[in-house]
Amino acid sequence: VKLGGQVKDVQAPVSAGNGEFLMQLAIGKPSLAYSAILDTGSDLTWTQCIPCSDCYKQPTPIYDPSLSSTYGTVSCKSSLCLALPASACISATCEYLYTYGDYSSTQGILSYETFTLSSQSIPHIAFGCGQDNEGSG
Repeated sequence: VKLGGQVKDVQAPVSAGNGEFLMQLAIGKPSLAYSAILDTGSDLTWTQCIPCSDCYKQPTPIYDPSLSSTYGTVSCKSSLCLALPASACISATCEYLYTYGDYSSTQGILSYETFTLSSQSIPHIAFGCGQDNEGSG
């Protein structure tokens, strides 16, 4: 990760979950802590976001981008948006649909946010802010 012009090694503890690996991280400013599933078969980092038309139950509060001072959306003209398997341009914002082999999916807004790993804040990380999520999570 490049922070302040310097490349830094950022690590976070990983623990075994129930059939998956979990990593502790925090999202936004002020930050909200989460246990995230590490999915090595996916290139999209995402979380459930408010407003949520279809979200599954989770043990932590659903992320609310309106409460963060560092949240932003990715332009639909961005190379990040164009690299997604399925995206659309809604009011100049990149909307995505991402599906998995188990028929679960996430649909929402491609966004930027500050992520914190092991007390190291990393600004401007692109992630999916899922507002319509199918599956068990």
